[in-house]
Amino acid sequence: MTLEGLVVPALTLFDAQGALDLPKNSRFGRRLLDEGVRHLFTLSPAGETSGLDPAERLALAEKMAESSNFYSDLWAGVPPGPPEEAGAFADAVESAGASVLVIYPPKASRAPAPAALEQYLLPFRERTRFPLVLLNDPAVNGYSLAPAGVADLASRGVLNGLLHADPAPESLAAILSQAPEGLSVLTGRDRQAFADLKAGARGAALVTANLLPKLALALVEAARKGEDDRGRALQAEVDILCELSDRAPGPAGLKFLARALRETDEGYREPNGPLSPEARQALESALAPHRDALSKHL
Repeated sequence: MTLEGLVVPALTLFDAQGALDLPKNSRFGRRLLDEGVRHLFTLSPAGETSGLDPAERLALAEKMAESSNFYSDLWAGVPPGPPEEAGAFADAVESAGASVLVIYPPKASRAPAPAALEQYLLPFRERTRFPLVLLNDPAVNGYSLAPAGVADLASRGVLNGLLHADPAPESLAAILSQAPEGLSVLTGRDRQAFADLKAGARGAALVTANLLPKLALALVEAARKGEDDRGRALQAEVDILCELSDRAPGPAGLKFLARALRETDEGYREPNGPLSPEARQALESALAPHRDALSKHL
């Protein structure tokens, strides 16, 4: 299995009472796959994972696995927790149909020592032969991982991939400069995706792909083919989606824009509630000047 190309960290949808709505999520996932997505990432940071209980997480992973097709695979996030609990959850989502596990490191105010991180990861490696991808996102973990530690874990076969979402400009270069050949580094930085792919990232996990998956697929393709002018133009459109979604808190902007652009379902759970009518109108007005240009990716 190759850890490359576009990965979509799927949003999570709820019903009007805030309960997990499995049919909505199934429809959302199937539509992404129908538009050409091959790697669907459920229980991602964009999917409000911390607001789901373990039973909901497993039910969502099972439903998204059911939605997959012959050409796709399911990546599942494994949130941090006591080793036995996290390991049992990893076993469960793998049994449900996930074929790549994205491991969230333990939360802390600073990065764990390399030996401590290895101790956390080894039980996962011992449980499965499926690829393990480590999440490097300071907004989620509370710290950024040390490039040397990541390289060492990969060189000894503990890790297969790194999903890099550290926004620091030079952080990806530091990771790539030490990454052994067997480590697949994917960027999780929407605003820097094309540059990161050109720099050596093998794939991109882009939250804006929930809005226009064909745009994200085209951007990854442009980087692969060395089409710099086309890639820069596509990146400018991804930047527009970032600017629009940033106008609303949490996942609300992304969910609203997915509905506005692709007529998908919406659905919210507190504390991430829907936009007010005034906020929805403001975001619709901000989208209007760009709608024609973006519509070519529908």
